[in-house]
Amino acid sequence: LRVFEDDYPEIRDFFANPLTFKVFWIGSVGYLFLVFGLLNSLFFFTMNRPEFVLYSMLTALAVNALTGYICSRVIGFEYAVIGLVAGSITFAAVTGLIGKRFFKHLDYFYYSAY
Repeated sequence: LRVFEDDYPEIRDFFANPLTFKVFWIGSVGYLFLVFGLLNSLFFFTMNRPEFVLYSMLTALAVNALTGYICSRVIGFEYAVIGLVAGSITFAAVTGLIGKRFFKHLDYFYYSAY
């Protein structure tokens, strides 16, 4: 997009706004935590336990929607990205806690998976 920055004023305004980079970096932190949650989810799917992932995803979705909605209405629309961060942290934390219990009984889950 930077190639067309001089031709289109919308693109120039997009990159000139410091809010763009703020939302980008906050969103990047959210996606970092999402990756850890997805890594934990991979273990659950490998052992045929999708209900552990579903529970984690529903919890994270509720936190994401509630936090994002409140922040976007109270502070400003650009702060809806805080909902992404909160939901991703919740997803990583819940899958981490379930994963900790999961690995304590890994022999049972491995036996019952197939």
